[in-house]
Amino acid sequence: MLFQVDEIMGNMVAVQFDDGDHGVIVACRRPDTKQKVLSLKPRAIKLDGTYELENALSGKKKRLSGQEMRNLVIRLLQPRSAVILFYRLVKR
Repeated sequence: MLFQVDEIMGNMVAVQFDDGDHGVIVACRRPDTKQKVLSLKPRAIKLDGTYELENALSGKKKRLSGQEMRNLVIRLLQPRSAVILFYRLVKR
């Protein structure tokens, strides 16, 4: 199932691909934007769950509550930068 995150702010864009209890979010910052922070509200998140979030580029992992996942903030400090975040539900 594909969900596009409706948050397109300035020249930053994010897309979410969700398949039940796991998925991926891809966020990009275009070269001509001054904005460095993107606030997202990913869909299909279980608010009472716990999620593991993994940065595919750095390999760093962290755990977030469903509420934190639902109000995700992504920082892209450099123009033409991107992030790929894998997530999965680890606790209901």
